[in-house]
Amino acid sequence: MSFKITIVRHSESLPSDVSGARLWRSGLFAKYFFDKGYVVSWLISSYDHYNKKQRQRIDPFPCEPGLHETVKLLKTPGYKKNLSIFRFFDHFWFAIKTFFCLMKSEKPDLIICSYPTPDASLACVIYGSFFKVPVILDIRDQWPDVLFEAFRGKLSYVVRVLLSPYTLMKILSFKYATGLIAANQSFLDWGLGYTGRGQNSYDFVSYIPFEIPVISDKQHDQAWSIYSSLNCNSNDLVITFAGTIGKMFEFESLFSALEMAKKNSINVKVFICGRGSELASLEKKFQVYPNVCFTGQLESQVVFSLLGLSDILLAPYKDLNNFNGHLPNKFMEYCAVGKPILSSLKGLPEELIRNYKFGHSFSDAEGLYRGIEYYNS
Repeated sequence: MSFKITIVRHSESLPSDVSGARLWRSGLFAKYFFDKGYVVSWLISSYDHYNKKQRQRIDPFPCEPGLHETVKLLKTPGYKKNLSIFRFFDHFWFAIKTFFCLMKSEKPDLIICSYPTPDASLACVIYGSFFKVPVILDIRDQWPDVLFEAFRGKLSYVVRVLLSPYTLMKILSFKYATGLIAANQSFLDWGLGYTGRGQNSYDFVSYIPFEIPVISDKQHDQAWSIYSSLNCNSNDLVITFAGTIGKMFEFESLFSALEMAKKNSINVKVFICGRGSELASLEKKFQVYPNVCFTGQLESQVVFSLLGLSDILLAPYKDLNNFNGHLPNKFMEYCAVGKPILSSLKGLPEELIRNYKFGHSFSDAEGLYRGIEYYNS
């Protein structure tokens, strides 16, 4: 009898959401086990978090024959804003749906559930405890702790009280899970701190994988067309950022560093790829720089090709505990391209860049400019 694995993840981009989108962490886990011949069931919300719309169906994934058939959409109501009561309800409803889906389905041999969300994690742990199914929690984010950083003073205590049910869910989930895996050691240590036990053989770091995309001539031509739109030549230093343009990134350092570069006659061309809540304000701010191009959202293969055409890649993460020591998707994608990285990440990423000399770490505009100056020389 084939080994049965259920993978649970509320919000994750699927290749059927946007043409050319790549598999993310849960998708790569599903693909790995699927290719090994295991029976995989991949539970995910019907609501597309990144495009803010309901998924009606799952089309076949390009270059991944049969994998789309492992996906089970669990209907949830959705939400319009990332920080809203409707999102909390949507996640709670997904957890309820997950529990009853597990109850109605053939019992799996293993459950791998992404954390967050705490609701779904606790639902899986409760099911696993009742039916003797091992549950591994994959820690992707230090939630809700990371949210506390955004508030100070008395408001911080109010937020902690309001989110106390989620803190309890977090503690119970970690304590009664069979094992914890995480994208970095600091995330794993954080989770283990709530277990009341030492690290066991089921607890380990699983770095975020990245699969090199197959790029067609048409996609490469599209990337070249974007690259050529700024008339880039051998005298220019071409910098590219690609990702969700949201509150986890800061571009003030880039804005100031470009002014420093201009004063010192360094020819810099910048591509900012993606969309998000901060895109409109960022476009307005950078409109004083004709050497900055906002490309909008592109197919992942086109993005990868454009990254390869660039000289250096930008990862301007905000200084949050949730990113300390973390090797996020963006960092791993940039590493796969093989170009130098200008990174504000601390801990392990900074150590890797220093030891292997494949980029420059910065913490402010002056530090970013020093990286630009170094790679221009």
